[in-house]
Amino acid sequence: DVELNSTVSYDKPGSVGGIYTSFIVRRSGNTDYRAVVRTTATAVTVQIQRTVSGSATVLGSTVTLQGGALGANEKLNVKLQALGNGTTTVRAKVWRTTDTEPTAWTVTTTDSTAALQNPGGAGLYSYLSSSATNGPIVAKFASFEVKPA
Repeated sequence: DVELNSTVSYDKPGSVGGIYTSFIVRRSGNTDYRAVVRTTATAVTVQIQRTVSGSATVLGSTVTLQGGALGANEKLNVKLQALGNGTTTVRAKVWRTTDTEPTAWTVTTTDSTAALQNPGGAGLYSYLSSSATNGPIVAKFASFEVKPA
């Protein structure tokens, strides 16, 4: 059982396809659970994905955060947990640092993919959509912590 906590911001908002940032837990090779935060010129969305041998599948729904687009240098807090063995609960909270941490999880799902029922690494990465017209954009991570949940 693991919990990842991080804070991310960007030097300017994403345009068109936006910016994708993945927060990853239980990674082994190219297989993992991840929370994907997408920021565009109009919205911030969050989803949980399972990636097996590099092929991603969205688990559950994609949630749009209240408050619209993320402004330049506006920070988001991200909390991601992977809990259990046999059937794993994966859940994420994402909120603006100017707001209080919500009591409810933004997205939650369960999954029993055999390759992900073991301990694994954690990490993050971010990329700009090929359709974005305002690159480059700098992603800044003010914190990154992984601990037992």
